[in-house]
Parts: sequence; C-alpha cells; structure tokens
Amino acid sequence: MPVRRIGLCYRSVSGRVPMGVGRPTVQVESTLERDFVLLQRFDPGVVGIEEQPYRIAYRDPGGGKRTYVPDFLVTYRHGLPKLVEVKFSTDPALVAGKLEPRFEAAQADRLVRRPGDEGHPGQGQPGHAQRTDRQEAAGLTR
Repeated sequence: MPVRRIGLCYRSVSGRVPMGVGRPTVQVESTLERDFVLLQRFDPGVVGIEEQPYRIAYRDPGGGKRTYVPDFLVTYRHGLPKLVEVKFSTDPALVAGKLEPRFEAAQADRLVRRPGDEGHPGQGQPGHAQRTDRQEAAGLTR
C-alpha cells in the first residue's frame, strides 16, 4: 500500500503496470518509471515491487525537517530488497547534488518492510518492520 498517492499527471504519464497473473499492478508517474517496472516484471529474480513504499525523515542542508518517499522497493528472490529512485541522469536536481540528502537518508534508514507485511515502517504499526544493520538494509539504486 503506497504511503503517497499517485494522482493524475498533466506534465507526464501516470498509470498502472500489470505485473502478471496473481500479482498486483504497480502505479507509475512517468514513462521512465513505467519502463523500469516493466523490466522488473520480466526479471525472474524479482519477486515483488512496491511503489511509494514508506516515508523517510531527514534534515535538509539548512537543518529543516523533510520527508522523502522512494519510488520503489524491489524484493528479490535471492538477496536483500532495494530502494529505487528513478531519475534521468540529466535531471537538474540530480546533477546539482540537491537530492544527496535524500539518498543519504535512505541509505541510513534502518527499517525494511518485509514482503507481505501490512503497514509501513514509521507509521505506528509495530511488528511489521524488520530491523537490520545499516549496511544490510535496503541499498539505494539511483
């Protein structure tokens, strides 16, 4: 269940990508996200993908409180789940380094939701988050 709703996009493409029989559809906000999800659909090592999985609190360089919601949490048959943020390599915010505080917060985040769990880390539903060492937690793929 996403923590942030994906609404209608008037500047881009939004929609749902079917993941196959018996698997839930995945919401996307761009054609780049759609392409990423389609690649995951046909990867035999991927057992699940969740859009907008949970919020991560962090502080911006000025000390202000912010939250960040990664695009996807991908769960693999063999290996640890990964948080994924889908951006064009030429994205101005990415190129300027403005997204680094978000990425650092995601790397430092210690809560990883297990596939099939109800609720989300950080939303007051105890027992649903798996706590792991920071280095063993979900890696951040950019």
